[in-house]
Amino acid sequence: MMRKSLLFMLLFVLVFSLSAMTVSATDTIQSDLKVMLDGEELSFNEPTFLVDDTLIVPYYKVIDSIGAKISWDGTKREVTVMKDDNTFMYKIDSNVITVNGVQTRANVPITIMGDRTYGPLNLLAEALGLSYILEQQTKTVTLQSIEEPGFKIYGINDGDALKEDQLTVSVVAFNHELKDFRSNPDPVAGQGHIHLWLDTDVSDPLISSKQINSDPISFSELPSGDHTLTVQLVGNNHQPIQPEVIQVIHFTTGEATVRPSVSVVSPTENSNMTGSIVDIKLDIQNLKLTDFRTNKTNVEGQGHVHVWLDQETVASSAFKLIEGDTITYNDVPAGEHTLTVLLVNNDHSPIQPEVKQVVHFMTTSQVQQSQTDSSSNDGYDYDY
Repeated sequence: MMRKSLLFMLLFVLVFSLSAMTVSATDTIQSDLKVMLDGEELSFNEPTFLVDDTLIVPYYKVIDSIGAKISWDGTKREVTVMKDDNTFMYKIDSNVITVNGVQTRANVPITIMGDRTYGPLNLLAEALGLSYILEQQTKTVTLQSIEEPGFKIYGINDGDALKEDQLTVSVVAFNHELKDFRSNPDPVAGQGHIHLWLDTDVSDPLISSKQINSDPISFSELPSGDHTLTVQLVGNNHQPIQPEVIQVIHFTTGEATVRPSVSVVSPTENSNMTGSIVDIKLDIQNLKLTDFRTNKTNVEGQGHVHVWLDQETVASSAFKLIEGDTITYNDVPAGEHTLTVLLVNNDHSPIQPEVKQVVHFMTTSQVQQSQTDSSSNDGYDYDY
């Protein structure tokens, strides 16, 4: 068994060194992380690996466990994963992934070891509607099937700068069966479609683009400048499902304009977390975090982050992150939670256009919520 594992390890390093993204042997180590899926441990017959802290696993085990389908095209050297009406095509030895006809990129290339397809586990989990939680203390990756409606947008990210004048996106819906409202006008729980607005009034469903299947949605002849894409799950009658599932993405076209952006890395939307400690991990781009107490004048490209957990979203009650990218909440009570993150200027006013993300998640421990002090979470929780 040790000889077989060593052979896989050497083969893995060799394959990655020849692929589109060069990975040195020192970046690749065999993983001892345990993977749990819906409370059951996934036992891989093959070794798993860590590449720059990204867990790489053979995909077939996860795909088989959730009832998705996988196929192989030897001529094109492509692996196709199908779940519900969605198709994910993975090009071997490439970072390129095609989701319902829209290309996106992985941080680590998909590859073949022996007769198995290997790739980042978090990427596959995201595509299949599974929450992904890495627990360092127990060396466990927990995958949990998301039971609430949700979606993932492919083709554009918040803060992107597009050189071309067109945009094509694929919205993959979870636990929300897409139906043609023209032939299914009556409200049915768990059914509906998707509304997309680009630079238009989001209160008017008549002017929205409507996605009724897995086909991508395209927008063309976009003028240079700032744009706002709003995506929302709705029922057959065009009314927002409750609770609302909506995402707003800001991007630019024409000459590349660097704009601040923020995304919540953890917890993910509709994830279910165990324990009373919640670590909030953010990805903040193109914004220099400054201390508002000593920098009171607004300066473009500077500011801080307002964070609310189950609170009224007013500046005075926000947790104010002025350095780092992590906030820890202790003693979070069991139940449903709403996390709101907003980028603001030095004077606490929202950066324009507004850069905001809302994430809903659950915890299972029944204890009282409190927030850690500023020395442990690099933030400040006080009136200003």
